[in-house]
Amino acid sequence: MLFINAFWKIRYTLTTLHLEIPECNYSIKLAEILFYCRNLKVLTYVVVNGSLPMALGDLELLEDSHDSLIDLSLSTRPVITGQPLKSLVRRCQNLRRLVIGKCSSDVFDVVLEDCPNLDIFYFDNNRGVTFIPCLNDLNEKYNKNNNSNGPDKSFFSTKTTTTTTPVISIASFDQSTDNDTVGKLRILSTPTSYLYHGSGTPISQLMRFLQKNQKTLEQIYANMSMTNEQKENDEPRPLPPNYGVNMLSFDRLEHLTYVADIYGVMEKFFLNSIESSHSSLNSFEAVDSFNIPAVVDTLVKIPPLQKLKFFYHTDQEALRRYTYQYYNGDKEQKQQQDDAAAEQSMVRLFKSYASSCNNYYHLPSTIGFNNDNNTRVLETVIFEECKFITDNVLNTFAEIKTLKVLKLKNISAADRITTQGFKDFLIKLGQNTKIMKLELNHMDEVFKEDDGDKMLFLIGKNMVWLKTLHLEDLANITYQGINDMLDVMKGERFRNLTIEQCEAIAKLESKIENHIKKYCSHVNLEIDNSYCG
Repeated sequence: MLFINAFWKIRYTLTTLHLEIPECNYSIKLAEILFYCRNLKVLTYVVVNGSLPMALGDLELLEDSHDSLIDLSLSTRPVITGQPLKSLVRRCQNLRRLVIGKCSSDVFDVVLEDCPNLDIFYFDNNRGVTFIPCLNDLNEKYNKNNNSNGPDKSFFSTKTTTTTTPVISIASFDQSTDNDTVGKLRILSTPTSYLYHGSGTPISQLMRFLQKNQKTLEQIYANMSMTNEQKENDEPRPLPPNYGVNMLSFDRLEHLTYVADIYGVMEKFFLNSIESSHSSLNSFEAVDSFNIPAVVDTLVKIPPLQKLKFFYHTDQEALRRYTYQYYNGDKEQKQQQDDAAAEQSMVRLFKSYASSCNNYYHLPSTIGFNNDNNTRVLETVIFEECKFITDNVLNTFAEIKTLKVLKLKNISAADRITTQGFKDFLIKLGQNTKIMKLELNHMDEVFKEDDGDKMLFLIGKNMVWLKTLHLEDLANITYQGINDMLDVMKGERFRNLTIEQCEAIAKLESKIENHIKKYCSHVNLEIDNSYCG
């Protein structure tokens, strides 16, 4: 009753509410919140232990729809299912952003049928932790585009609002278009982050979303790994499935992240799609790709991207042996062949990028949302747990003069990256590029004993444009190596040094701080050794 009285007193002014209920006593029902708070625009409702049907309350209290609510985040335990969600969203027809916690696959169908105005939909069936854009992010992007290029009146129309979370621009379509077949969604996200992508999204529902919203989608995060239902049905099977669609035309797609499906069918679908509709794509991330040569074949046919990320996690690798792709001969020989093909493909990709990007090396930075793809250049590259990184790949990669950000994480050398080869790479990277941000994480097979500090020295001496350096989980770097690196750095461009989980430095934080205060006070230092033994 206390909360009801509070809601009544602020019913005209409350526009944003974030509420977490630890236990399932349901003293605060969703129906009551929406009934009293008619001007509520942003609602986050989390029940740590309890179901959505009980949390809803009596929705008949809402005699008409709640027109103000545009941003809704729901999380309950057990999982959210389609029917109770349908009862709720049918009374909130102006939703523009919907974030659903752990949920069943029928939630997809409800959102497709009953949320016609969504701009952002995040389907988090594994409670993954990731950045989820808010409506203001899309507003700022739209305003930036208008300021730089003028309004695109043929596609966008805006609504004026005085709320703290403004209603973002919406796509305008021919009035004769069937609303059931054409959507307005701009961001579709399922969990793809490391350790969180877990079981996948049902591909049939995912495909319906993609088909309906192909003309408006700007960001796609698609987890196509094995679903729990597939595992229960004894998949994978020898023959690949047929989803009936080979490609779509994503006219406005800017970013694509996918966790590849075990059969490789959906990965090929996305590659075909971006090859046929590549004009706006500027960021690409492939997770668990089984076909790097096919990925490269597509990337070399489209204008250079600004950001590339390759991440390989091995959870699906064992399942592959049950599919038609699997080779039943000598496993070690086949793996060597795959690794060699991936290496050759990456060398080909970076040679292509060096050739195209270096022509624009002297142009101003082109980072932005509406770049001319004729002058777009590669600036950010991230490799995580990639087996195809070799001396040869790194040597070719360092030829791309437009690089500004590089992250290498959990790169297992296995003698494919030699100590001398990596030293040569650091020198060449510093000489050829204006690298501004470098992150090296868990690379002890490269940063070998007695060589870690030498690597740091080469970074300090050669990377004169470096502003930020992040060193994590490197056992073979020392306090002396950090000092030597800082001493040879030229000028005051270098601003941020982060050191995490580096055991040799764990007890010397104060010494490094004193050295920085004395010799390079402009550098911000952050050391986190909380996980060191």
